[in-house]
Amino acid sequence: MLVHQLAEYAVKEQTSKLPPEVWHHAKRAVIDWYASLLPGSLVTPATLLEQALAEDLDHGKARLASGRAATLRACYETQLLAKPDLSGKITAQWTITTDGSVTGEKAVDDSMHNNAVSDCVLRSIKRIRFMKPEAGICVIQWPFVFSPG
Repeated sequence: MLVHQLAEYAVKEQTSKLPPEVWHHAKRAVIDWYASLLPGSLVTPATLLEQALAEDLDHGKARLASGRAATLRACYETQLLAKPDLSGKITAQWTITTDGSVTGEKAVDDSMHNNAVSDCVLRSIKRIRFMKPEAGICVIQWPFVFSPG
């Protein structure tokens, strides 16, 4: 009977251990969700969560794209609630130092003209920890394009 099969499966799953990749993705989901709630925040709970899950933050080639995408989206979407037609491009520039930290973050172009969004994006960039550049410091300039829908 199907109900018995489902019950047996549920009991089996309750007692089995989850594979490491499932734990990793579950932690990533919590990190991205939490980051979207506190865009660019430096408050103690966000910092503590980041420290607790440090080994799962920003791995692989998609550091900025996946590791901080939720935070960057939240910077924009928070303001979009108040201004439904808000859109534009913020071109940010920053320097990755020899230890992988970020300095000199600034908006070199901002067609959105919304200080709350641009300040939040810059705070988010400042908190990113990059791999150490192979050839000294690295200056990055990147356009972030935001539009509703």
